[in-house]
Amino acid sequence: MITVQDSLRLPALQNVIVRSGKSGLARKIRWVHIIDHDDVAHFLDGQEFLLSCGQVWPTDRRSEEKFLDSLLRHQISGILLATGRYITGCPPALLEFGEKYSIPVLEVPFQVPFVKLTYAIHQEIMARQYTKKIVADQVPPLLLKQLQTAKDNNVVCTIITDFLKLPVVLTDETNAILTKAIPQGEKRAKIAQTIQTYISQLNNHSPPDSIQQLPREQDIHAITVNSEHPNISFVQLNIDEINFRTLWILHPDEQLPTHHIPILKYAAHVFIELYKQAQEENVKRWQCQSEVLDLLLQKQQTATLVVEKKIQEIGLQSKGKWMAGLVLTGNIHLSPRTLLELASIRGICNKWFEEEREINGFCEVFGDRLVLLMMTSLENPELTIRLNQLKHLLLKINDQISPVFVIGNAQQDLLSFDASFESASSLAPIVQYKNHSGGTYFSDQFQREILLYGKMSPTEAHDLLHKLLPDKMLHEEGEILYETLKCLASNGYNRDIVAKKLHIHRNTLRYRIKKIEELLQDSLSSPDCQFWIQTALHIQSLSQRSKL
Repeated sequence: MITVQDSLRLPALQNVIVRSGKSGLARKIRWVHIIDHDDVAHFLDGQEFLLSCGQVWPTDRRSEEKFLDSLLRHQISGILLATGRYITGCPPALLEFGEKYSIPVLEVPFQVPFVKLTYAIHQEIMARQYTKKIVADQVPPLLLKQLQTAKDNNVVCTIITDFLKLPVVLTDETNAILTKAIPQGEKRAKIAQTIQTYISQLNNHSPPDSIQQLPREQDIHAITVNSEHPNISFVQLNIDEINFRTLWILHPDEQLPTHHIPILKYAAHVFIELYKQAQEENVKRWQCQSEVLDLLLQKQQTATLVVEKKIQEIGLQSKGKWMAGLVLTGNIHLSPRTLLELASIRGICNKWFEEEREINGFCEVFGDRLVLLMMTSLENPELTIRLNQLKHLLLKINDQISPVFVIGNAQQDLLSFDASFESASSLAPIVQYKNHSGGTYFSDQFQREILLYGKMSPTEAHDLLHKLLPDKMLHEEGEILYETLKCLASNGYNRDIVAKKLHIHRNTLRYRIKKIEELLQDSLSSPDCQFWIQTALHIQSLSQRSKL
């Protein structure tokens, strides 16, 4: 099989544009199929790459959602639309569908014949299968069966070593050792040292002219023998013209026996397939994560029947209480995060979840939000410490954001996740701009604020803000007075502290307070006045919010 990414490198597909779902380009294409009616899912087995000119595309939203849901259940590889005649562009619902579930949505001009696309992809699939079969026919049957059923790189290396009775080492693109297999009786330290010494020599010197190469295979550089180091051979594994793995073989003879070469070539095919399979499994996991959020937040009736099964597919294990979280940028002056940026943040968060032992869960894009689904027995103080570690990881990829984590109420039951999400969503606009250096906020610590402001719309918040504070303080000419008022409120109206923080003389502060009290027509020492000031400051972020 080939992936969607592989297909895009074919000459016949050079006019194709990826419109959404780029994170799903690792999906494998088993075959190509034409969408010629709205019940096409009935004819699918999975991993089909679908083509459509849009002639039978559903015209109403409900039918479109039903159609896309049917495709989702069959794990399609992607959808390509030919636009310009029956449909002018990719429908918004399809673009959202592709981005949400990591299913590539592609576009090509209507003038490009589908026969050229299907022929090119099918020819590539069959050519790769043929190339692999030619190599497989040269591998001993028992060894071939073992390699075909190998589940990971460690197993493949062990199989090769056991058959060839030679040390085998697999390194990554930086030449760091990923795994090695040593025949019984060999000294492990000596093998590793020999490989690392040779790698260092390759890194410090350009390859000599005496390197002998066999003809290049699809996706694979054939065995390369360095005559200056006659006891070491290596196979470079390439995807998209980039070396991502190298297989090293140490042999006692100066030349690698010729009957070993087909075995190593076939092993190279297996390593590449395992790598692509791992990429596709990640894509399917992202899709499953999106489906779980859909079920818990939008389709609770269906969730009762299937969500536990999907949680098991993702690999989550019960570790305490369930809670929802939102990852916010924490900076009002930044433009909204793009889908690409959200996907990047999602990747960092999911890697953090993989390494975190006491917090189980995942991060997924839901609409235009980044949602955390977490399960942990940690109390809030310890959870805050762990989330601070995630915050530092996010700052490494973009120092222009100030990550804010808003955590909903903990729930005993997974099916109550929506209640935790609702409490986090109610708190989010209240704290979005509260702390520009980022932070973690728990909804159970802000029950009063949620009760008072949680259901307030931005328009309602804007209207109330202008009733609580004079217009003069909310415009540019009143900015100094407004910032002074905020500093007073956040420091308990302690004038000494405020004067120091604002770097102004006490007489200057006294003058500003007088002007503020004139505008408010009340004394700042009044408990009622302080209450309404605090209310105004809380709802300011709501009034400025367009979307979270």
